[in-house]
Amino acid sequence: MKLFLQRLRSFIDGGQKEDDLRRELEFHLVEESEEHQAEGMPPEVARAAACRGLGNITLVQEETREAS
Repeated sequence: MKLFLQRLRSFIDGGQKEDDLRRELEFHLVEESEEHQAEGMPPEVARAAACRGLGNITLVQEETREAS
């Protein structure tokens, strides 16, 4: 039973970590996009430039998971 509870806690905490990571990445994308827009880029182009600057989001998430 103790092992089950530990795994359940880990699963729940892991879900929270995933949500936190997604929110953090989105925050950085929005910030970078807003900076590009302030420089005169249209919103769609600014968002695309922010995504390119951050890199492959899936890869960033996987690398972050591995590091934690």
